[in-house]
Amino acid sequence: MSSERGVEALQDFSADFLPPEAYVAVKHKSRVVYDNLHFTERDVIIAGYPKSGTNFLQQICHQVKMRGGDEEYEQLTDEVPLLDLCGVLGGTDLAKPQKGDFRIFKWHQGFDEIPPSALKSKFIVILRDPVATFASNFDYQTRFWPELQGV
Repeated sequence: MSSERGVEALQDFSADFLPPEAYVAVKHKSRVVYDNLHFTERDVIIAGYPKSGTNFLQQICHQVKMRGGDEEYEQLTDEVPLLDLCGVLGGTDLAKPQKGDFRIFKWHQGFDEIPPSALKSKFIVILRDPVATFASNFDYQTRFWPELQGV
């Protein structure tokens, strides 16, 4: 597939998958949820671009918090919620108590999107080479949407 056709395919795909108004609605709904969450000084927020290593860091932080003793969960996001999609992932209750002495959340949005009440929390920011991050994210996306292959 030519790169020009690849760009067209990506634009067509993006429009079909998540129209701009739907993205705005999801983001707004999540924002309402986490803006009303009371963050504390003990909260830890793992921040980074998707596919930059946030899941790996999420696992490490959870195991440190639990002193390596917690393996009883179906999904790690049940223990460390993703703030970006909290308004759409089955009504995630961010205020429910988490196991351990403090809470951990994961964040993929820009730093300008951080709710003011979260600024007192501790942040762990993970950075990765942008080219490697983009390539990893693109590879991940093509697993779900084969029409992106060859772009």
